Amino acid sequence: MRILAIETSCDETAIAILECRGDKNHAEFTVLGNALLSQIDIHQEYGGRRGLPRPCQTRACEESGAHLGIGA
Repeated sequence: MRILAIETSCDETAIAILECRGDKNHAEFTVLGNALLSQIDIHQEYGGRRGLPRPCQTRACEESGAHLGIGA
């Protein structure tokens, strides 16, 4: 049996294709292929994934003349 395994989060996606041999008590798995795509480099520019909305929020507030009432 072959298994397609997918893991995805906000900043990474990983995929693996596994071959499973044997039965449920003696299963053996072989990784046939895998790949990882990451956006970490992009997110670091904004201080992590949490920072990504910030430029968009700032631009929308500037265009509308509104402010969030948050300051230092």
